[in-house]
Amino acid sequence: MWRTALLGSVATAVLLIACGGGGNADGLVTIHRLDLEDAELNPLYFLNPPPENDYPGVVATVNKVAITGDELASRQVMLELGRQQVLEEWVDVFPLEIVDVQLEKVESEDPLQKLIDDELERQAVVRFGLLPSYEEAVEYTRGLEKKTKRALERAPPDEREAHEEALRIMGLLKDDWAADSALVQRYQQGMGLAKLRQQECRWEVKTVDYVNASAGHDCSEFLRQERERAEIVYYVRWAD
Repeated sequence: MWRTALLGSVATAVLLIACGGGGNADGLVTIHRLDLEDAELNPLYFLNPPPENDYPGVVATVNKVAITGDELASRQVMLELGRQQVLEEWVDVFPLEIVDVQLEKVESEDPLQKLIDDELERQAVVRFGLLPSYEEAVEYTRGLEKKTKRALERAPPDEREAHEEALRIMGLLKDDWAADSALVQRYQQGMGLAKLRQQECRWEVKTVDYVNASAGHDCSEFLRQERERAEIVYYVRWAD
């Protein structure tokens, strides 16, 4: 269980150089996906994408809210990190059928469309009044800090050292996480999103074989409706 707690608290990612492209007749800029397969992971790049990233400053807008090039690059980094985690950790724990399903999910995701879906959900949380109070988020943050530190204490020394380094880079090895307003606000958004998915999305259990299954919220229909009502403007297109 300590592994689950740590993975839920530690988000590390990397970023290499993005290959930009020229404009098209429709005014969209052609961009390429990042080549991260052989990248040396650097958690700092997730928090502060390097200046070498040459995606446009804004790649799309959702109801006039900008999706930035840095966000698009970071999303690809998160996907690659997730893919590597599945290959490195899941294969020793789960049946190959489940590993294959998770790999397919990660590898087939369009990072730009996922960012748009995330923004649609964020706006829906506010519209439906599902965002918890700041005080509630503070209490949640304090509870998560306690759970994370208890999990660190129980972790094997080598794994504890790696996770502590990730937490240090993210500024979370310190005490009193709730004193960081930006962190509290991120958890506040996450709490609101959980409420939205419980309220608006369908709970789905997917059977992999006779024994194994995966479960989660299917928000595809909700997001389809949100896209129909939203004003989505693209400024880029994928080269592939």
